[in-house]
Amino acid sequence: MQDDYCYSVILANRSFWQGQIDSYLHETTYAGNRFSLTLGLALSELAGRWTVPILPGLAILLFVAGLYGVIRRIHDVGGPTLNKIQALLAAAAIALFTISTAPNWVQVIYWRTGMFTYFAPLVSGTYLALVLLDAGKRRKWRRLLMVGAFALALLTGGFSETAAVVQVTALALALLIASLTDKKYRPWLFPLGAALAGGVLAIVLLLLSPANATRWATSYSAPSDLRTTLAGALYNAVYFYVYTAYRQTLPYLFVFLFFGLFALLDKSLQQNIRLLSNKSLVLWMVIWLGVAFLLTAAAMAPSQYVESSYPGARALIIPRFVSVVAGAAISSLAGGLVGKWLNNQRRIRLTLIAASVIVVLFLGFWLTAGQNHLTPPAYPDMRTYVHYHWVVIIGFVFFGLILGGLLVWRVKNQVALAILFGICLLEPLLVANRVYIALPAFRDRAVMWDQREEQILMARANGEQEITVRALDSLAGIAELSDNSDYWVNNCAERYYGVKSLRAVEPVLNHFKSLIP
Repeated sequence: MQDDYCYSVILANRSFWQGQIDSYLHETTYAGNRFSLTLGLALSELAGRWTVPILPGLAILLFVAGLYGVIRRIHDVGGPTLNKIQALLAAAAIALFTISTAPNWVQVIYWRTGMFTYFAPLVSGTYLALVLLDAGKRRKWRRLLMVGAFALALLTGGFSETAAVVQVTALALALLIASLTDKKYRPWLFPLGAALAGGVLAIVLLLLSPANATRWATSYSAPSDLRTTLAGALYNAVYFYVYTAYRQTLPYLFVFLFFGLFALLDKSLQQNIRLLSNKSLVLWMVIWLGVAFLLTAAAMAPSQYVESSYPGARALIIPRFVSVVAGAAISSLAGGLVGKWLNNQRRIRLTLIAASVIVVLFLGFWLTAGQNHLTPPAYPDMRTYVHYHWVVIIGFVFFGLILGGLLVWRVKNQVALAILFGICLLEPLLVANRVYIALPAFRDRAVMWDQREEQILMARANGEQEITVRALDSLAGIAELSDNSDYWVNNCAERYYGVKSLRAVEPVLNHFKSLIP
């Protein structure tokens, strides 16, 4: 689809390294200045078409594994010590929330080009964090790890401009915090500096590509000045979080529920938090808020600079990840504050009852008010639902109070929290079901796509050079073959199949319903 035809043709007609160089130096139908994107797709093309269906699952597994490694090592920089099960649960939760709340998740996960552009930098970025954490502790291997940090930062930044700017901002903030805080963080200064150098080099390479300059001259208006870019990026960051609160209400409520209860249940987290004063806990929550906002603004900057606009939906998976990680950190700290406040039985019981009501309300909204009872309602939909179904809401509240009363009366405090935490785990099943119900439609489309390709190949084998096939609906905003043989996707497909003309005409093979929430 779309860029895939073009990458396949251009990269297949050159040697492996020559394809990288030519894409970077000369204008192509795709963004050739994104050298890591070109590298990833070239490796996929070199290995063969069998890589296309396995890449989404492989990327998600690598993402969870990288997050797991980072979470297991955060105690090196003053974070809590989590065991293997706890770290795996937290890593899987962060991955789930990031993907399920990302706009156009189909495009950034299932489409090979979109996955390499926007999801792959999150994957490689977790391994960069892993290398940096090790570099600060392993003096013997520090130089080698610094080289690895430089290379990973260069690779991560080369996937897209959004990833590059966010990465450099994150590394600069980490370097600033490490240099201004306790001396125990000094071993991380040089590794962070090496990574920052790699990230800056990635931005320089993205900007200096001759192909990039040609595309800017022909495709875009004049770039914004620095003041306009900064003001626009900050405004778009505010809009991102306003939109999140207004349209992604339940998913982010669940992030806070999940990690807040996680902190209350986890003894190591509680021990770490008890070492901090309430003032320090609040200060760290403010720092996380500030860092998340700055990184989100950094994600908005490239689109604001080049097009004076809000980023496209597929680019928002990066600030979504930032918001989920920040939400997890802030809710864990809030859970720790609540844990410190629970110093008598009366407060513990009130908290358990309140938590029970919140959990029941959360699942009640999710199951009854969502679109098709599967996707979460946003704030306006919740408000409307409450207005017309206030009796049901009162029922949810009473059910939560009864559940909380039973838990307080019959079960120990930690067991009661574990029960509430277990109830919250129903939500990932609903997210998984959202994907599962879409599977038949995806399978049908795959069958139709394969049949159409077989028709093209058979027509070419019979000597036809001007071929007309049935069209397919565009999937998740990804361009399809058109009835215009001069359309750029058609042109790349013509070169891919080795024919003179290729058109796709209505009626379409199927009316593929949108799967994007």
